[in-house]
Amino acid sequence: MSPSLRLGVPGCVAVLVVWSGAAQAAPIRVAVIGAQMVHSDKLQRSQEWPAMLQKMVGPEYDVQNFGDCCSSVSLDYPKQRETHPYLKPPNNPLFKPGFNESVAFMPDVVIIGAWGKHDRELTDEVFGGKLDPVKFAADYETMIATYQMLPTHPKIFASLPIPIPFGMASGVVNDVILPATKMVLARHPEIPVIDLWTPFVGHRELYNQDTGNRAGTHVTPTTGLMLIATTTFGVWKQAMSGGGVDAGASADAAVSADASADSASTGGASGGGSGGAPGSGGVSGQAGSAPEETGGSGGASEPPARSSSGCVYGAGQTSRLFSLLLVLGALSRIRSISFSKRSRARSNTR
Repeated sequence: MSPSLRLGVPGCVAVLVVWSGAAQAAPIRVAVIGAQMVHSDKLQRSQEWPAMLQKMVGPEYDVQNFGDCCSSVSLDYPKQRETHPYLKPPNNPLFKPGFNESVAFMPDVVIIGAWGKHDRELTDEVFGGKLDPVKFAADYETMIATYQMLPTHPKIFASLPIPIPFGMASGVVNDVILPATKMVLARHPEIPVIDLWTPFVGHRELYNQDTGNRAGTHVTPTTGLMLIATTTFGVWKQAMSGGGVDAGASADAAVSADASADSASTGGASGGGSGGAPGSGGVSGQAGSAPEETGGSGGASEPPARSSSGCVYGAGQTSRLFSLLLVLGALSRIRSISFSKRSRARSNTR
């Protein structure tokens, strides 16, 4: 039973139920950002890997999918019909929730997903067949800094790219995007690295067998997405338990997650998850896709203070009533505990 605080006031006794800090604290907000590997225009967000990750980490966290299916790391290039910089989204409901909504969410944790598809396409369509590694690295650095400067100073995780098309270790993703991403993350030892390259390279069966310009650029909605979720969760567990995660450790976690995903995916990509971001309205992806589910996992709401019935506070009881209000205020401030303190507390108990 929860401990209680009894306040004596002539004529009645006010009993305040003091709930545990875990029950009162709001869930830790986790924003997952990225392009089509985070949110595809062919799937609802409840079917994608951030929703799978939500089930793995549990209700203590609120994992929201802010993937923008047609976005790029690259920042400056001529306006395209759909492709656009993630950090500079057009005011179009087809690309929401995305960057702007992720910032409004005020995350405690940011998971940067795998990039590659649209920067790869820009290479051929805009950049004359050559993606500048220096500029790509600078734009990736800008993305990291943008989230680091948020008032919540979130803990950041970052993913290596997934090899496309069809798991091939060749082309611009292999030759430019992968080494440039590694170069940037090497300058940020505080950022745990999620190695999504190792478990996908050479595994054509993990990709949808599409044709045309989409061929080999989307992973399967069962085994492929589950593999991303389990690989991310493996790095997450190690980092959140207080252990450091380097590139080698991330690769080991990714390899072990490969086997886990093959087993776990037999049940299919389950639905559920946290739905749309607060205030996003659950806007759908690209035209023609299924409507997004709304709802969000929300936070654990703070129960109201309980008091006895029939109490009448006269003018002489003003000071006691004020003391009662002070106690209520103190209880409400428990909710303001910082993310870093909560993380340390969880680490010490493990």
